[in-house]
Amino acid sequence: YLAELARDETEALAHFRRAREAGNPFHVAVLDLTIPGGPGGLEVLRQLRVEDPDLPAVACSGYFAGDVLADFARHGFNAILPKPYRPDEMGAAIQAALASAVTAT
Repeated sequence: YLAELARDETEALAHFRRAREAGNPFHVAVLDLTIPGGPGGLEVLRQLRVEDPDLPAVACSGYFAGDVLADFARHGFNAILPKPYRPDEMGAAIQAALASAVTAT
């Protein structure tokens, strides 16, 4: 996988838009639900979905009791990735999100 890392919502949206304009759109977004000093991954996903309603997304968090992780699909995510995680678990979550998006269309 080729990843783009972002510190906050503004940077994430800029990466997303720049990739689309370059003809190399994101295939999946992995979004941490808690972003210090800014909106979390749920809000970022809402903004991304305005521009790409079909973008597969993975919710990532170390907080297991949260409503989003308990019912991630209702919140618009295709898969979850609880922290801490291993690289193979991230790969599995990305594959699950991609597979979920394909079957939903």
